Amino acid sequence: MKKHPQIPVHGPQSATATDLIKTESFEVARLDYSQNRLQRIFVVIRPDKAADTTFVRQTIRTLRNHYPADGHTNVSFFSRKKFANYKDELFEVEGHPLPETEYENWQNHYYLGEFELETALYAIFPLTNNPERRKVFSLPSINGS
Repeated sequence: MKKHPQIPVHGPQSATATDLIKTESFEVARLDYSQNRLQRIFVVIRPDKAADTTFVRQTIRTLRNHYPADGHTNVSFFSRKKFANYKDELFEVEGHPLPETEYENWQNHYYLGEFELETALYAIFPLTNNPERRKVFSLPSINGS
């Protein structure tokens, strides 16, 4: 049974605490709704799980059963809750909450992965400076289930 937010959340704001699920293996840090559509789910996982495609598949299936994700929803994975946000909100907008010196850590260590439901592609370390860490996996079985 899909759980829909009790009140619409517009823009890159956090949903109410009851909308955010937490399990032993992951935590939803925030939801981004725009025009009553779920744009992105920000999820915190252990860094060693980022390349575990079985784990990622299970997590995304759980999220799709809980939230009204559609073909245009993305799931972003992070290692720490305080970094589970859009890059521009953390570092680029005036009055951003984090020092620019943290940006390199964010792109290389905290921003672990990105899954696009539309393409069923999962990228690990999508913005890292180290191209050997950046990998893309096709996870088509997620969209078919």
